[in-house]
Amino acid sequence: MTATVDECVETAREYLPVEVVEQWVEQWKGLLRRGYRLRPLGPGEETAVVCRLGGNPRMPEDQPWPQWPGHGPLTFIAALDCAALPPGETDLVLPDAGTLLFFFFDGQLDDGDEVVTAAEESSQPGARLIYVSQGVPVVERTAPVVEGVNQIRPRTEQALTADQVITAPAYDASGGYPDDASFFTDLALDLGGPGPHHLLGGWALPIQDAVELEVARYDHAQAREWLLLAQIDTDERAGMVWGDGGARYWLIRRQDLIDRRFDRARFTSQS
Repeated sequence: MTATVDECVETAREYLPVEVVEQWVEQWKGLLRRGYRLRPLGPGEETAVVCRLGGNPRMPEDQPWPQWPGHGPLTFIAALDCAALPPGETDLVLPDAGTLLFFFFDGQLDDGDEVVTAAEESSQPGARLIYVSQGVPVVERTAPVVEGVNQIRPRTEQALTADQVITAPAYDASGGYPDDASFFTDLALDLGGPGPHHLLGGWALPIQDAVELEVARYDHAQAREWLLLAQIDTDERAGMVWGDGGARYWLIRRQDLIDRRFDRARFTSQS
């Protein structure tokens, strides 16, 4: 992603139509957000591991494995080491330490019949976040066996580090863009660089529509309360291929994040 706000603005001027560039560039600049991009460590790179995709989670022995009632256990997706995040200003007021575990019902038990998405409120129990405080004893856990169906297979473990980046909204979550704003989408994708796009904070890179609007049921005022917590993209190296190349998103309201109410996060999926 582009390293500075000024460079983002210069790129924006290349995308915005001449007749609207001066009108919209400053408004667009005000919407930029800082976040983190998660990427694999380079050869010989001695950088802190911030996130692990796949594998088995380490969590308290007495912590119930998250389940979607009537459907079965969820699949472990990622573990975020909050203490390992590099310092920087973002909208995410994450804990200084501890581990955040991401789970969702990824279709292994039902061949993808049920999809967890913000469009279906009843599907939200199909995704969970579990926060494990620093110092709490943990052990490596495996997904419970479900009688009569295949065992959940762990995704391929992959260690990721984090770089702070500047992100731009691909779609209009503010309700103030012009009617034809496809150039904002192209601009955000350009600034996002090549995939896979695993993100913490900042703006998501959606495939269909703004994820903030999805979880807010297309209420623009409510959408402004939601922040991207994490985006986990299709990543063949981690054995994570979502549909035909989609992504999975966890979002949370600002106050819920401050209050550590990760149980109030919402999930949506696009492909």
